[in-house]
Amino acid sequence: LLITAILIGVLVALATSLLFRLLSPSFQTDPLRQVLLLIMCNYLSYGIAESLELSGTLTLLFCTFTLSHYAYRNLSPASRAGAGLAFELMAALAEAFSFVYIGLTLAGLSGKYSARFSLLVFVSLCVVRLLVVGLLSLLIRRWDGRVALSLKEQLALAVAGMMRGNVSWAQALQVRLMDHEIASTVLVVVLMGMGVFE
Repeated sequence: LLITAILIGVLVALATSLLFRLLSPSFQTDPLRQVLLLIMCNYLSYGIAESLELSGTLTLLFCTFTLSHYAYRNLSPASRAGAGLAFELMAALAEAFSFVYIGLTLAGLSGKYSARFSLLVFVSLCVVRLLVVGLLSLLIRRWDGRVALSLKEQLALAVAGMMRGNVSWAQALQVRLMDHEIASTVLVVVLMGMGVFE
């Protein structure tokens, strides 16, 4: 299922890149239509994956990676600037919406909750993140001696990874449990991460 979601994102992005290359010259000089096609093709990959009950988020991620590599070259300079602004605006709106949604659902959670378990999960996530970043930087240093991350850079990488809890919150809400234990634990861990790292 994971490979299928990735494959959908890459295939939609490659088809979009080819479409940008083959479209008429009048389309290539219209920045608004280019940016709209770019946004709609991203949404198309997400919609296909979700309709097949796959991970739409993962599909969208790989679609975006592939589009940024292949389709970006076929956009006009005005479209590149417009796409950058449009995606920056959508990212800010999505982040604001997710924080509002987390705040609103905090009041509606009911069921079992363990503060000790939430604290244990938060601390273990922080420790594991620090260890993984440290071990990966050590492997990179052994692989290529010219590339070395300082301790400050490693810490910045670890903290940056700990700040993104909104996606885990959204995925925890997709788990269908009657007592909401997973959702309440993930919510507390996300709020603790927001309070400590942001």
